[in-house]
Amino acid sequence: GQGLHQLLADRGFTIKPGQLEIFPNPKTYQAEKPTLFNAHRLPLQSGSYLLDSVNLQPIWSSPTAFVRQWQRCRDRNQLDTAMLSRLLKRRLQRHYLSIKADKFLNDLNIEIESGWTGPGQTNRLLGRIAMRTYIFHQVITGEAPLAGTALAQKIVDIAIALPGYRDWCRHQHEIEVRAADWARCVENSHYFPYGQKASSSQAKLAVTESWNQQQARATQEKISQAVADLISKENLPLKATARFKALLDYGIGGASLYRYRTLWHPESVADMEEAEVSENSEIISERACAVGAARSASVTSLLPTVGSNVLSVQLSSDLESLSLQGKGSNSAEIRDRIRADLAKVRSQRPQPQPSYQPEIYLRMRDFISSADPILMAEAGRWLEAQPQRYAQLLAIPSDEPEQTELGAAIARQLARLGWSAWQVREALQQQFQTDDLGQLGSVERQQWLADLQEKAAGSR
Repeated sequence: GQGLHQLLADRGFTIKPGQLEIFPNPKTYQAEKPTLFNAHRLPLQSGSYLLDSVNLQPIWSSPTAFVRQWQRCRDRNQLDTAMLSRLLKRRLQRHYLSIKADKFLNDLNIEIESGWTGPGQTNRLLGRIAMRTYIFHQVITGEAPLAGTALAQKIVDIAIALPGYRDWCRHQHEIEVRAADWARCVENSHYFPYGQKASSSQAKLAVTESWNQQQARATQEKISQAVADLISKENLPLKATARFKALLDYGIGGASLYRYRTLWHPESVADMEEAEVSENSEIISERACAVGAARSASVTSLLPTVGSNVLSVQLSSDLESLSLQGKGSNSAEIRDRIRADLAKVRSQRPQPQPSYQPEIYLRMRDFISSADPILMAEAGRWLEAQPQRYAQLLAIPSDEPEQTELGAAIARQLARLGWSAWQVREALQQQFQTDDLGQLGSVERQQWLADLQEKAAGSR
């Protein structure tokens, strides 16, 4: 199995369940427990057929015919012992799991392999798939660890092949986006591929952050273009709420609008325009003097120019033409042209990043929403490290603010108690007859939060 896997990989084939499978397949090593080979999927399933070797058309099939074809292929196989030895030498070194890692992988396998059994499980399952793939992919397949786009695609492939995906997953239309979010989430966490050192993971983190910066710039550009489009159509609302809803129609998420509100919020834009119009009016007046127009009459100053600085960006041709209009220029037209130029300037200017790094807050909110004990405990420790983070997290717009607040409170209590994932599941099972926090309703979560607060107070 190992040799065949390596040979097919060298020839450019991708081993994938349901498309190209190996029998026997490469088995993973697990401590204190034997592992089994994959079961045959085809042609023992109902409705499957053998294909002829010329036109790939279905032919009469039976288990006996399949075995006969199998034996013929075996007789024609040119893979000898020497070639097999060379292939195995090139195979990546086998990873042996410690007892703790083996238990962790086994827990992940149990949760993942059952698939979807009802609604509301997508976020949790994608999180578990992301963790298993990022940490143990090289152990399971013998290939190199995955990251970035390859990791996200692998998460998608595993998810859509799980039982119940077609029946219960309500996010099939955005499964790629959700998988990419979870891939970035697990890469930015404290986890790293099994067998590697944390330092190499930190190097990958730097690359991921660079990609995030590129995404941030693209989002800012999208917001700026949307605002410019609304201005050009004279449809930009004056009120913040109405403007927020108008920008949502451009396919911009609410979290992104909150993060970069300095680009569109009426108060922020007004302050920016007030300062820059003052600067531009002085420049326009100076250029008007240069062509012989009276400085006091050529352009009406919108704001006092005392103490203003010269604008450092290149002015547009429309703005330069204002200096040639002379007496009688319409101040409203000048104001509109200046604002149009300012919109172009703002779209090219890098916006100041919030000091509290909102990406981290969004990631921790995802941890809390996952209802995963491991991720919630990590979010709780992060919240407990600096108490002001709790209020900042709740200030971020959310589709379910009450659930976010309740989940954050539970995460903090779990961090204070220092419970492991096993202890969390055991406590849930004893009290609610389920070990999945995601299955609890709001009332049950509030009840459990009260119990956790009592336990945390008693342990002090």
